[in-house]
Amino acid sequence: YRGVFYLLNIICGFSIFGAPLAVITLLGSGLYAGMIMTVSILEFGFAGGVIGMGLLLPQYLFYIPVWLYSMEQEWKISSEIWRNRGLISGEVSIYLKKMCIAAVGYFLGILIECYVNPLIIDIILKYIKIF
Repeated sequence: YRGVFYLLNIICGFSIFGAPLAVITLLGSGLYAGMIMTVSILEFGFAGGVIGMGLLLPQYLFYIPVWLYSMEQEWKISSEIWRNRGLISGEVSIYLKKMCIAAVGYFLGILIECYVNPLIIDIILKYIKIF
């Protein structure tokens, strides 16, 4: 799911839809993280806050910088199209290179979320003993 949405952002960077999608992506990711923390704290109190941080922490160390960097790049190239300047071939290749480098960081975040995060959650749940 995350990789497909990131690919959609890269593709929409070549159109006028890239600038609004970049803003929506950043707002949505912030809302997602905020909802996880809010529900965790409301459900379990302080211990829920620790669990919520455990749900987000390792992979979000990769996700947040990659989102900020790649959405900035998407905004820049898409805003040139908004201004009717079109796509300049040199900028397109630079954009693709930057987004591919950011995609590697995003992929590392996905791998950490799949393999490291469950271990961290197990440790936190054993220590806090909510369930």
